[in-house]
Amino acid sequence: MYEDPAEYAKSDPVRFVKNVKTRALVVVGDSGGECPTPQSFEFWHPLDTLGVPTQLLV
Repeated sequence: MYEDPAEYAKSDPVRFVKNVKTRALVVVGDSGGECPTPQSFEFWHPLDTLGVPTQLLV
């Protein structure tokens, strides 16, 4: 990701969020380093907005 950010952007989950049809459970720690909590909110919110049954657990 640090060498070529464009490669990382190609696999960004938010980019494909409109394709999600199955219910989702997003689980994240409030002090995680690998996947910061705001990134989980960025994935959960569009799912919720699009009507995908989803739950966010912090």
